Amino acid sequence: KIKMTTYVESQWEVLRSGLENGTESRESLYRLVEEICLEGYANDFYERLALMLFASAQNKVREISADQIGLLQKMALAWETQSKETMSVRNICLYLDRSILHQGCPSLKEVGCLALRRVLQSE
Repeated sequence: KIKMTTYVESQWEVLRSGLENGTESRESLYRLVEEICLEGYANDFYERLALMLFASAQNKVREISADQIGLLQKMALAWETQSKETMSVRNICLYLDRSILHQGCPSLKEVGCLALRRVLQSE
């Protein structure tokens, strides 16, 4: 695994914060991801994005599990929200997603959808 530099770590934090809080424009995040991929950190960012999507799915399932009333409605809403978040991540990280696909990894869209499915199956 590649050791990330302080600069790359700071770029990851910008991306993470931008995706979670909307603190950056989509265009600037896209450029950031493209630059990081060109510098050779695509795999690390991909792994971190997969973990972030999985954690997001876990949070949604915990919210659903806490209240059994309207379970199906909440699951449908969680799926819709997860799908939108996943597509937002994929759109911003399109350059990364396309780079990773050449290495045989699943797309970020698949990772996001599978994350919610895995969490639901394990809970």
